[in-house]
Amino acid sequence: MLNAAVLSNIAPSYAPAGKHLIVAALPGIITGDLEAMSRDQLRTWWGPQVDGWSHIRTYRITHAGPEQLPPFNPKQKVSLGNGLFVCGDHRDTGSIQGALYSR
Repeated sequence: MLNAAVLSNIAPSYAPAGKHLIVAALPGIITGDLEAMSRDQLRTWWGPQVDGWSHIRTYRITHAGPEQLPPFNPKQKVSLGNGLFVCGDHRDTGSIQGALYSR
């Protein structure tokens, strides 16, 4: 699992009142019980409360993001000098966070 985020903390309308929508990214082709593998990892981050969560849906999206295999070097220089900057998620991680890092 690459990451997980509580989307309803940013967009409360994504979940009913008193509930949360949590999304996780698992890049690559994964075989086996994806839900069980996901819960195992989420449990290490959020503890046993994960066992009470409901799985809503799984989307398998091929080519959803760029391949970032080791050795991967995030936080690449964005300033070229003289007020010129290189912007985009390719300067960090292929994500919204990566795009924000690039300014």
